[in-house]
Amino acid sequence: MALPSAKLEPNKSVGILVQDEPIVLYRNKALLPVALEDRCPHRWARLSGGRVDGDNIVCPYHGFKFCPRGRLVVESGKSDSPGTGTARVFPVIERNSQIWIWLGDGCPNSETI
Repeated sequence: MALPSAKLEPNKSVGILVQDEPIVLYRNKALLPVALEDRCPHRWARLSGGRVDGDNIVCPYHGFKFCPRGRLVVESGKSDSPGTGTARVFPVIERNSQIWIWLGDGCPNSETI
């Protein structure tokens, strides 16, 4: 269990540490939880210090956006892109008013998290 559901408000991010792994949690536009490594792959800034923009989270350092799959969202006309950096994604599920994260290898069946 990573966090009680009530602690994850829409349009806000929360930085947590689970088994020494820094994780940022936020809700996408559908209000589903998203869990990414809490480090921008560009300059290692904490993504939890940024802001939520729709389905994406914006790094506070240079303003790069990362989607729920951890990929950089390339904006047209923006030339200072960090390249193809990705943030690690953690499988996450919300059940019984709790948010659960899988830290292991591979992606488990969502029914077993």
